[in-house]
Amino acid sequence: MRKLPVSFRRMLAGELPWLVKHHVITDDQSRKIRELYALDSLDADSAARLSGIIFLIGSLLIACGMIAFVAYHWEGMHEFWKLLVILSAMLGAHTIGWKLKSRKHAPMGDAFIILGTLIFFANIALVAQIFHVAGEGADAYLALFFGALAMSFAVESVPNFIIASLLIAAW
Repeated sequence: MRKLPVSFRRMLAGELPWLVKHHVITDDQSRKIRELYALDSLDADSAARLSGIIFLIGSLLIACGMIAFVAYHWEGMHEFWKLLVILSAMLGAHTIGWKLKSRKHAPMGDAFIILGTLIFFANIALVAQIFHVAGEGADAYLALFFGALAMSFAVESVPNFIIASLLIAAW
């Protein structure tokens, strides 16, 4: 398949029946054009893009829910359990994302990897609170930058690279 903009591929798919009807091209030529430009997969491409957006929104909501859950129970938890919960959530999200991405479920895998990165960001603040470490807010951005950048290269995650780029610009 040749990589062309989706808008061009949609326009071409709409024009092919007219071209065949008016004998500009043959049915066989139309079929070869449809195969060359993968015009039959346009709906699947759109569905994959939409599912990626939905998974991203879902990962943001899950991250907010996990942060709220831990924050609500924070004072009553022992330090060991606090560290276990936040580290296992981060590692679990990254592992699930990596497994899904390697099994051809890239949008859902990216969503879990971003979820893991967001949990990592929350972990920076929570670990600092556990051990009473005071610092500047800019230090947290720098730590998150390195974490997001490392994950972007480790699992080839473009969204994590974008997060890292935005963080270094904000720092």
